[in-house]
This record gives sequence, structure tokens and C-alpha cells, in this order.
Amino acid sequence: MRLRQGDMAAETVYSDDVPALARQWQQGGATLIHVVDLNGAVDGAPRNLSQIEAIIRTVTVKVQVGGGIRSIETVRRYLGAGATRVVLGTAALTDRSFLGQACREFPRQILLGLDARDGGIGNEGDGHAQGAGGICPGGRDLYRHCPRWYVGRAESGGVAGGG
Repeated sequence: MRLRQGDMAAETVYSDDVPALARQWQQGGATLIHVVDLNGAVDGAPRNLSQIEAIIRTVTVKVQVGGGIRSIETVRRYLGAGATRVVLGTAALTDRSFLGQACREFPRQILLGLDARDGGIGNEGDGHAQGAGGICPGGRDLYRHCPRWYVGRAESGGVAGGG
């Protein structure tokens, strides 16, 4: 599934067989598959663990997982299932001790995922961006905990020319 500009009401479903779709991406030359539990991101807890674990079992390329990851137990479960990296968003902004623990326990396997929207940086899990002019409050503190970041443009997600 893909959302248009992060809007859960504007979804496009590409297949009900997500592991088969991941296999097609691998056969097409993908070297990394980025999987987001969109329901988990909104609900604040993983909602598609079994589907994501099936993807990890189905492909031989790297898989990074995000969406709804708010506990070290969930991080451990995904990495234990074979995910290459775990992407933290909301939890990184709201619980620095969790972010620090995850980055200490898995130093090269945690990626901080934030979205730029309306001039601020935040995340889609909590539905809003923080800050102004592209500045993330507490950015230096976040970097101290987790030096690996990904910042995407929420406005361009799911539209021509965007990602």
C-alpha cells in the first residue's frame, strides 16, 4: 500500500500478497526493501508483524522496517526476525531514553526516520511536524542518541515526482 502525502484516506493497494510483491522488487534488482507498518505508525503499536516477518523470510535482500515501533521488545523482534535495520520515528521524538537504549543495543541497526512537512520536521506517526524552517527541536540531542537519520518530504509522498 502507498499513501498519498501521508493521508491514510488516500491509499493505493498494490497487492494483498505483500511477500510476493517484495519478491518482485528483489527480482527487479532491489538491494534493500523499506517496509512501513502504516497501521502501526498511526495506532502506535505494530499491526502487521506477521506480514513483515513473512517479507523478511521471503527475500534475501536487506529489509528495513518502521512504523509503530515504540518498544525495545519490538526492535528486538524485528532484528531477531532478520530485519537489517529498524526505523524509529515517533518514539525517537517522544522517548529519548528508548532511542538511546535502542541505539546502544543495536548501534548500526537503528535509523531515525523523520518527515519534513510545512517547514518543520516531525513524523507521520503522530500526524504532525515540529519546529519551523526545517529545524527540529532537540536535534543535537537526537543526533547524540542516534547518528543515522532519514528525512523525507511528506508533501511529495505518493505523487508524481516525489517519494
